[in-house]
Amino acid sequence: MAKHLGIGVALAILLGGAAPDWAVAETTIVAQLANPRDNKARADFLLQSGIRQYQVSQFREALFSWERALQIYQNIGDRRSEATVLGNLGLVYRILEDPQQAIESHQQALDIARDIGDRQVEAINLGNLGLAHFVLEDDQQAVEFYQEALEIARDIGNRGVEAANLDQLGLVYRKQGNPQQAIEFHQQALDIRRDSGDRQGEVESLGNLGNTHFLLSDYQQALEFHQQALSIARDIGNRRAEATVLGNLGLVYLTLGDPKQTIESHQQAVEIARDVGDRQVEAINLGNLGSAYVSLGDFRQAIEVHQQALGIARDIGDHRVEAASLDNLGLVYRNQGNPQQAIEFHQQALNIRRNIGNRQREVDSLANLGSAYFSQQDYQQAVEYYQSALALAQSVGDIAGQSDVLNNLGALATVQNQPEIAVAFYKESVNIREGIRTNIRSLSYNLQESYTQRIAGTYRRLADLLLDQGRVLEAQQVLELLKIQEIRDYTRNARSGNQPEVQYLLQEENVLAAYGDLITFEKRLSDCERASCNSLSSLRRQRDDLKREYNREVQQLRAILDNRNRDTFFDPKDLSKQAIELVNAQPGTMLIYPFITEDKVWLLLALQGGIVTARQLPEVNAAQLNKEVFELRQLLKTPNSDPEAIQQISQQLHKWLITPIQPELDSGNITNLVFSLDRATRYIPMAILHDGNNYLIEKYAISTIISAELTDSQDRLPGTIPETSILGMGLTRAVGDLTSLDHVASELDGIVKERESDPKGIYPGIQFLDNDFNWDTLTGNLQGRKILHIATHGNFSPIRQEDSYLVLGTGDKLPITDIELLDSYLSETHLVALSACQTGIADNALKLGDGSEINSISYYFLNAGAKAALASLWHVNDASTSELMQAFYANLSETPGLSKAEALRTSQRQFVEKGGEKSHPYYWAPFILIGNGL
Repeated sequence: MAKHLGIGVALAILLGGAAPDWAVAETTIVAQLANPRDNKARADFLLQSGIRQYQVSQFREALFSWERALQIYQNIGDRRSEATVLGNLGLVYRILEDPQQAIESHQQALDIARDIGDRQVEAINLGNLGLAHFVLEDDQQAVEFYQEALEIARDIGNRGVEAANLDQLGLVYRKQGNPQQAIEFHQQALDIRRDSGDRQGEVESLGNLGNTHFLLSDYQQALEFHQQALSIARDIGNRRAEATVLGNLGLVYLTLGDPKQTIESHQQAVEIARDVGDRQVEAINLGNLGSAYVSLGDFRQAIEVHQQALGIARDIGDHRVEAASLDNLGLVYRNQGNPQQAIEFHQQALNIRRNIGNRQREVDSLANLGSAYFSQQDYQQAVEYYQSALALAQSVGDIAGQSDVLNNLGALATVQNQPEIAVAFYKESVNIREGIRTNIRSLSYNLQESYTQRIAGTYRRLADLLLDQGRVLEAQQVLELLKIQEIRDYTRNARSGNQPEVQYLLQEENVLAAYGDLITFEKRLSDCERASCNSLSSLRRQRDDLKREYNREVQQLRAILDNRNRDTFFDPKDLSKQAIELVNAQPGTMLIYPFITEDKVWLLLALQGGIVTARQLPEVNAAQLNKEVFELRQLLKTPNSDPEAIQQISQQLHKWLITPIQPELDSGNITNLVFSLDRATRYIPMAILHDGNNYLIEKYAISTIISAELTDSQDRLPGTIPETSILGMGLTRAVGDLTSLDHVASELDGIVKERESDPKGIYPGIQFLDNDFNWDTLTGNLQGRKILHIATHGNFSPIRQEDSYLVLGTGDKLPITDIELLDSYLSETHLVALSACQTGIADNALKLGDGSEINSISYYFLNAGAKAALASLWHVNDASTSELMQAFYANLSETPGLSKAEALRTSQRQFVEKGGEKSHPYYWAPFILIGNGL
C-alpha cells in the first residue's frame, strides 16, 4: 500500500530536496492533484518539479514544467509566484542560449516585482538581467544591472543577493581582462558569505577566486582556493558542488602537467556527477579526462571520452561543453597526424564560441586552428590564427595563453627561416613563463617539476637558435637562467639567486612593440569585417601602415644582427658579472658550458677578457651521449670493472667534449677548467675524460659550478694554517642497515688538529664522533670555522625531498631541508667536505633524466653561505676516501695560495701515478668540487 503525505508536507519535501522521500512526495501530490480545482497546488507542484529537473540538468523538461506553472499562476492571479517562475524561466532560456528570451522573462519578473513592491525579487531579477546581458557581450549594461541589484540588496539587507552580484561583477571584470579587479569583487563576496554563514555561497566565491587566479597563471593560489572549496563542499554534503570543484582542481593539475592527479580528480567528478544526475558536470569532466589521456598518448581512450562528452553536451543543449568537446577531438586528431580532421573540429568549436560569446575559450580554438594549419605547412593561415589568438589572449588577460601562442609563433618563424624574429618571440614567451614560475614556488616538488618539464623546451629552443646565429653571450644568459630554474625546482627553493629574465635587444623590443600594435589592430579590423562596419576601408589602410612599420622594425633588427661584432655585440653587460669574476679570479681559467638538445650538442666557452665562443659538435647527439655516459657510470661504480673499458669510453667522451676546444685550451695557456654541466654530462666526473695518454685531471685543475649566477668566486681560504679553523664530524659505527665506516676516525684524526701537542692533524679545530655528532654540536661549534668536514652516510633522492638526508652520529637523519637552518652559522665557512658514503646522487638517478639532482645537497650548503662543497658521485670506498681526503688537506696546507681544485687534482694524480689497485678510477674519481674552486 502506497504511503500518503499531506500536500503541504510533500511540497516541503520537494523544496528541501529530501531525496529518500521524493518519490513518495511526488506520488502524493499527483494523487491529490486529481481535483482540477486545486490549481494553486498544481502550479506549486510544477514549480518544484521544474526545480528538480533544473538541478539535474534536465533544462528542457524544467522549461516545460515552468511554462505550465506560469499559465496557472497568471490565470489565478498569483503575481508573486508568477514573478518567481518568470525569473526561473529566464535562467533556463539563458542556459539554452536564448539570451533575448531570458531578458524578456527577467524584465517581466522585474516589472511585477516593482509593481507589488517585492524588492528582493526585484534585486534577484536585476542580477539575472545583468547575467543575460553579460552573455550577450553587453558588459556595460550588465554592470549597470548588477550595481542596481547590489544597491537594493544592501538597502534591504539581503547579504546573499549582495554577495551574488559582487561575484557576478567579478566575472565581468575577469572577462574584460581585469582579473585583479575581479579578485577584489570575489573576495568581497567571499567575506560576506563567510560572515553570514553561507557555506554554499562560500564554495562558489572560492571557486571564482580559484578560476581567476588560474587565468592569471597563479596556479598555487588557484589550487589553494579550490582545495578550500572542496573541503567545504564535502563538509556540507553538497556533492554537486564537490564534483564542480574536483573538475576545477583537475584542470589546474592538467595545466601543471600532472596527468595522474588530473585523471584522479576528473574521474571522481564524473562518478559524483553521474550519481547526482548532473550531466553538464559529467560532460565537462569527461572532456578534461580526455585531455589527460592525450598527454599520456592514449588517443583511443581520449576519443572515447571526448565523444561521450560531446553526446551529452548536445543532448542537454550545452553549447559551451559542445565547443570544448569539438576542440578536444581536434587536438586528438592533430596528435594522430590528421590535421585536416582537426581543422574541421576546431572550426566548429570556434563558430560555437563566437556565437555564444565565450571569448576566453575562443583563444583556445584560434590557437588550435593555428597549430593545425602549421601541421599542414599552411604557414600563412597559421600565423593569422595565432595573431588572432594572441590579441584575444591579451584582451582577456590570459597570461599562459599569451606565452603558449608566442612559443608557437617562435616555432613558426623558425621553420620560415626567420630566426631573429623567432628569438624575439621565444624571449617574450620565456619571460612570461618566468613570472608564472614565481607564483608556484610553494607548490609540491612534483607539480613544479612537471610544469618546468612542460615548458623547458622553449628555453632550449631559444638557446639553440641564439647559438645558430652566433649570439653566444645571449645564449649563455639563457643557459644561466635555465640552470637557476632547474636547481630552484629540484630544491624547491625560491631564494636561489635573483629573479632573472632574458634581456631584449633594443631592436627586439621595437619589433615586439610593433607586432603588438599590429595584432591589436587586426582584432579591431576583424570585428569590423564581421559587422560590415562603415570604417572598413579606413581601418584596412591603417592596418597596412602598421604592417609597414612592423616590417621596417624587422629589417632594422636584421641589419643590426648582420653587421654586429659577434664577440661584443650583446651588452646587457656582455658576459654576466658573475661569469666575468669567475674566469678572472685565477689566470688560465676557462668556463665551459656543455649544452644538449635532442639533436645537437654545443660547447660554450668563456675566457678572461669576456671572450665567449661556441662550438657545435657535429658527431654526437643527445642519445649517443646518454648511451656512453650510462655505460661509463656503470663501470665506475665498481672496483672490479675493466680499466681499459673505462678508458675507451672516456676517450670517446674526450673526443666529443674536449678535443673540439683544444685549440683554445692550448692558445690560452689554460690550466684551470670550470664546468657548468648540462643533462647527461652531470653524471660523470669530468676528471675521468681521457685523451689516449692521460686523464683530464692530469693536465688541468677541475671544478664544477651549478651556475655562474650562484657562485661566489671572490672568497678564498686563508693562506696560513692557523687561520684555517676546521670542524670535523663523523660516524664510525653501523646504523640500521648502513655499514660501519671504520676509517672515519683515522680520517678525522689526520685532518683535525685539536691541540698544539697533537702529533696528527693539519688544521686547528675540533671533532665529534658518533653520539657526539649531533645537531647541537654541529650548530654550537660551526660559527667561525673555515672548513666543515662531515664524514658520514648520506643520500639524495630526486623523487622525494623528505628522503634526502645526511646521517648524524646518533643515527638520526638530518633532512636536507634542515641544512637551510645553518645559514646563520655558515657565513664564514668556505668549504664543506662531504666524505664517506655517497653524498651527491641517488643510485637510481640515471633512470630519472637530466641530472639536475646531482648538485642538490651541495647546493643547500652553498645557499646557506658556504662557498664550495666537495661531494661524491657514487658510493665510495671507506679506506681510499680517508686516504684521499687526508692527501687533499695536506696538499692544500703545504702550498700557500694553492686552490682547492689544484689540491684535489694533486691528490687524485697521486692515486693515478701510484699504480696498482687504487689507480682504478673507482677509488679516486668520484669526488667533485662544486662552487668556488679557488
